[in-house]
Amino acid sequence: MMDSTPRLPVEVPTQTDAAWAIPPVDPETNEVLPTAEIERRERIRAEHEQGYFAVDAFYGEHRERIHRPLYREGGEIADDAWEFQRAEGTAVRVPIAEIWGPDRLCAFLDEA
Repeated sequence: MMDSTPRLPVEVPTQTDAAWAIPPVDPETNEVLPTAEIERRERIRAEHEQGYFAVDAFYGEHRERIHRPLYREGGEIADDAWEFQRAEGTAVRVPIAEIWGPDRLCAFLDEA
């Protein structure tokens, strides 16, 4: 005979839940987090749950120049990274391993 007692759904934590947990002690410094810092982290978590994402002030200040379309411009491979620099000075440097991942990078280097 089956149990017909209604059951409450069990909430299973996800990786995101664990990643957004706010411990009372900072894992890097082993210091107790001040109330203001806990409130700041809670606000960031709440904004994340609403679909927002965080960017730093530097990005906000330079966003338009960073995302301006390329016009007859291109980057080049320099050492272990792809580098791109616009005439007015906006620049980006991306390590090749971050573009392709280790497996793809090793295959490329073996071919070279």
